[in-house]
Amino acid sequence: MNIELRDIALADANRIAEWKSDAELSEQIMSNFQLTSVTMATEWIKINTAHTGQLLKGIYAELQDGFKLIGVSRLMFIDVESRNAELGIYIGDNKYQGKGIGEKALGATLEMGFKELELLKIYLKVASKETRAIGLYSKLNFKIEGCLKDHYYSNGVFQKIIFMALFREDYL
Repeated sequence: MNIELRDIALADANRIAEWKSDAELSEQIMSNFQLTSVTMATEWIKINTAHTGQLLKGIYAELQDGFKLIGVSRLMFIDVESRNAELGIYIGDNKYQGKGIGEKALGATLEMGFKELELLKIYLKVASKETRAIGLYSKLNFKIEGCLKDHYYSNGVFQKIIFMALFREDYL
């Protein structure tokens, strides 16, 4: 399946609202759950697209009827001087999870970060229970840099958070 990273169209605010209103997805990506209207999602897209400290892209998959938004990828907290950024990525449409699309989107995001932004390091944080995500990051040469015990509270339980990073010299 072909994928493209592109600016999120305001017409796709309904998809963003749906994902932001999904408690299970919010937990998976360690985001604060909030029921989100299309109007709120539209504002979120506008604000985050205009923010100079991040690169926000939609993950669009080519389907029979054209490209459809199925996820989000972004490099956040871009530190131009230190040449690093935090990665955030998810496939919001769960029927496309586990099909290799996330790996393709992650590869495209890493290419933007290392080649276009000339970053030296891209890091991320992931809940230790997200073993599929950790496996994907490891496959792409991300290394564990540390963990924070009982750092993220979700559904009545404190979770361990793992920090992983990929340096440009280790980028495949």
